[in-house]
Amino acid sequence: MALIQHALWTVALAFAWSQAAASSTALYMQSQPGDYVGQGQTYEYKAPTDTFQVTASLTGITVSIDFGGPSWELVFTPPTGTNFADGVYEGAQRAEFKAPGVPGIDVTGEGRGCNSDTGRFEIFNLKQDSHGTVISFILQFEQHCEGATPALFGQLQYNATGGLKSHVSVASARALKGNARVSDGTVALSLSRPLSHIARVSYATADGTAIAGQDYLARHGAVLFPAGTTTQYLNIPVLGNRSVTGNRDFSVMLSQPVGVVLGATAGQVDIVDPNGPLTVLAMTSQPGDYIGGGVAWLESSDYTSFSGALNGNVAAVNLGEPEFWTLDFAAPSGEALNVGTYLNAQRYPFQPNGVPGLSVYGDGRGCNTLTGAFTVNSIAPNLSTFSADFQQNCEGGSAALFGSIRLNALLQQMSVTNASVKDGNAEFLVTVNPVSNVPVAGFFQTFDGTAKAGVNYKAVSTSVTIPAGHGAALVKVPLIGMPEHGLTFYGMLTAADLPPVWIPIGAARL
Repeated sequence: MALIQHALWTVALAFAWSQAAASSTALYMQSQPGDYVGQGQTYEYKAPTDTFQVTASLTGITVSIDFGGPSWELVFTPPTGTNFADGVYEGAQRAEFKAPGVPGIDVTGEGRGCNSDTGRFEIFNLKQDSHGTVISFILQFEQHCEGATPALFGQLQYNATGGLKSHVSVASARALKGNARVSDGTVALSLSRPLSHIARVSYATADGTAIAGQDYLARHGAVLFPAGTTTQYLNIPVLGNRSVTGNRDFSVMLSQPVGVVLGATAGQVDIVDPNGPLTVLAMTSQPGDYIGGGVAWLESSDYTSFSGALNGNVAAVNLGEPEFWTLDFAAPSGEALNVGTYLNAQRYPFQPNGVPGLSVYGDGRGCNTLTGAFTVNSIAPNLSTFSADFQQNCEGGSAALFGSIRLNALLQQMSVTNASVKDGNAEFLVTVNPVSNVPVAGFFQTFDGTAKAGVNYKAVSTSVTIPAGHGAALVKVPLIGMPEHGLTFYGMLTAADLPPVWIPIGAARL
């Protein structure tokens, strides 16, 4: 029965899309069963029968539809500081609360909306007049409410004609460079809507400032989209090293589509190098810590905005949306904030005279009282560079928030590589860079992919220590029987405190 229902809504969507040539301004939407906003229904609106109000510019598109009953509103925005252009916008978040480095989407209607959105959209045939005003476009979108699997798909035409076939596109992506071996750079390929047949497209990597064999490993092949699917992922190996190479990039190019037409044919993959000066906030929250919620955080300047100011004896750092973090580090009253360690800190700005102040809060959470300590590694008079590590305990609790803030400064970090398979084991390498003069500890555990613990490999859950003066430690995961080609499982690294984890997951491909 589920297969029949799936086929029915796919056919209904294909039928609605075929009608797009009938009107120059129109909206067609198809909601999968279980989608909260669309309620599993098909919607079709056309001007002039339905009233459209469209505000379109290179920095945002807002469409309101009012037909005498429940209304709809659609909002799409590019990443902060950029302009719309033809292409795919992958990894969209709810428009009002999105991070600056990602696009925004928010489709609401009939009194229903999402608290949080994820999705993508694609823009085609974007045209401007001589004054730079957007006069026409075609836009296709996919929206998921609250991270759920069911989606709302749609096609919006504004002063445009001609039915739009389903497109296959490749999105740009960010990859983190490790300290050794290889790690995955993950690139998303997407269809603008689900199809009732299999689609295929070829891909190949191409050098940019990154060089194949030096910064990443070249790959080419074909990707299949089974009927009803809209997303597939490529894993491109990124080569790790301890050199300061700076950020580099390469591209993934699409060609030779079958059963679909090409949309955005080139996606740029930016490789972020952790071994030079960075602007980044990295935190590890222990279970029970109220501020961090027991999870790890890694916010970098290519994803969110940072600002810093030195006011008297206080260094204040602010991060922009979506989490809005604030970090305050204060020397005792009457003292300048200098390089050094500050123990027995209390909540700024309520600390007693002679006591250092500390306050790390964000994402709607803060401490009423706190205890902690921090170390300032480097500081410039105008905070153009700043480096500090901290530990904070809320309300006298034992669970801690550990973190490192860097403004154009070096970050010591841990990573885990992809595994090499040899001698009946999958061997992961846990690294630290720069090398520490004290032992560094982390925690490693395996989890299933297509390979299953107890069937294809023996599950491992263990602490890992890198001795002082060493840069890496090996973790061996025993395999069971003859490895079945093509299966994958993963190793995950978490930090006990500091240094933070840069790349937390490595893959073992059998």
